Amino acid sequence: MPSLTYLTKKLDQFSGEEGGTLVGGLIAVGCYTIVLITLIVYIATSMEAQYPTKTSVGIFPNDAASALLMPPMKCVASSGCWITAQKGLSVVLDDAKLNSCLHLQQGEALPENYRRMYYSADPVEFFTVLSKEEDENFALSYDVTQVTGYSSTLATSTIKAATDFTPSIPMPYKIYRGMSLMNIVSTTGLDQDVDTWTNTILSEISSFDGTGGCCGAIVYDKNGGNLGTLTLADCAANSNSGDNWWQTKLVPPTTYTKITVEDPLNPVSVLGLIGGWLGIMVTVGGAAFFTYAEIKLVCGSEPSNVQAKAASAPAQHEKISEIEIEQQ
Repeated sequence: MPSLTYLTKKLDQFSGEEGGTLVGGLIAVGCYTIVLITLIVYIATSMEAQYPTKTSVGIFPNDAASALLMPPMKCVASSGCWITAQKGLSVVLDDAKLNSCLHLQQGEALPENYRRMYYSADPVEFFTVLSKEEDENFALSYDVTQVTGYSSTLATSTIKAATDFTPSIPMPYKIYRGMSLMNIVSTTGLDQDVDTWTNTILSEISSFDGTGGCCGAIVYDKNGGNLGTLTLADCAANSNSGDNWWQTKLVPPTTYTKITVEDPLNPVSVLGLIGGWLGIMVTVGGAAFFTYAEIKLVCGSEPSNVQAKAASAPAQHEKISEIEIEQQ
């Protein structure tokens, strides 16, 4: 079978030929170079682009020990704010004054311990603010921090709380009298966590009936000074029937949105991508090398061997003729 012998010889020549080894090496180097370039482009693009995020739903904590921290707040009421913290925080935070009443002057900031909130089935226990200004509708203003960019660091912008009723741009967020739901979007970044709080008005009618909250409680100022007791008689005289004092109550949601920033440059993820790219390039490179081998095999591109055999053919013929003459 001359054809089978020819193919076998060609395969043997190809497998040991330097040209095949060179082409294979060039293809391998090309594959690794493409993977390296792809990796560099991926890293550069990822550093400049927005990082991917994952959104989930969180259950608002229902115990004081896990209470979430509301944003910085300030009193804007002209005569000040009479504030009671949510019940159950005093033991956890070891702050007995949380069971009393805090009075803030206009423009003063609410202390951190008073800004804790957790879910409770009893609405009577929630954070409340009492205002004595009949002609005003707002007692509190709060900071709103928004995440504007997701990358290795979170980019944020903040609208600060107002200190009074002076108009300003952008307009600060204020809480209307009555009951408001405090919504939260919690973003977990690679460098920091950012909570974005906003309120939704549930009722614009004050529920103050002359009891609860600061009524009958000892009142302290921001520095811990005792301001005396807000009597029940004063509260009753200025309740809804008197249409004088009013109340703001803040309630938590049952669930909230959680956004988690994922790191596209995480070593494990990058190694996985490199492995995938290498797999693709090895497949492509192998196909290219196989195609090259097939073309070379079919076309018989062995010019040096063919020419050598062609050149030696006459000499071999003459040698055979001489041998035959001598034998004769």
